[in-house]
Amino acid sequence: MSHKDAKCPIKPEMRDLILYSSKVATKWKQVALRLNIPREKVNEIDRDHDCVSDKCYDMFNTWLETKVDACWSKFVRALIDVELIEVAREVCIEKEIGHGVSKAEVQQQQEQQQPEE
Repeated sequence: MSHKDAKCPIKPEMRDLILYSSKVATKWKQVALRLNIPREKVNEIDRDHDCVSDKCYDMFNTWLETKVDACWSKFVRALIDVELIEVAREVCIEKEIGHGVSKAEVQQQQEQQQPEE
């Protein structure tokens, strides 16, 4: 059964999430908040680490350890919400998952990101 056919959401593993660290680095705080990590914890992660990749690692680790409902579709939704559309698309393709977002919604987000001529 492919991930697309699975009835239960697929929980990411750290080794998979860490591959996206560099792609979310510039917006890691926004992603963390969209993953429902409390702002206090986000601030603590920010204070505890100098390196952005360490901050991302801690964010992913916190999410996986504290959120029983952590799944790829929630990660993709968080990416879309912070306008990391291409990363979200990459995750969906690589993990063969749907993300609960319509093609029209992704298209609309992409159009909003493009500068007007």
